[in-house]
Amino acid sequence: MSHIVIVRAFKLDDETSCSKLTRDCVMSSLGATFCGMLFKEITFQLIILLAAIMFIFFGMPLTICLSVVPVVIALTYAGTYVSFAAKLTEIDTEVANIPRLYMSNAFSCY
Repeated sequence: MSHIVIVRAFKLDDETSCSKLTRDCVMSSLGATFCGMLFKEITFQLIILLAAIMFIFFGMPLTICLSVVPVVIALTYAGTYVSFAAKLTEIDTEVANIPRLYMSNAFSCY
């Protein structure tokens, strides 16, 4: 199997392709990061703490207190997604300014 790599100068039409490429690269590790965050000790501590608060202070049955597990999982995913989206926004602003940041003189290239 042979591969051909062509190196050429950046054109303004490439901006959407570069933006899509960076989005795919950043978001490709979302699932692995979410799984890593899900099995951290703080996640289990948060589940136990919220279930204990519901059981002790609000007097809810234990079966209802265990419903906090999917809530914590959803909040963990939402927090991970928001942090990835914030980083993607930061990178997108850099991609939008490629000509100004990386091609300001004849010796620089992207």
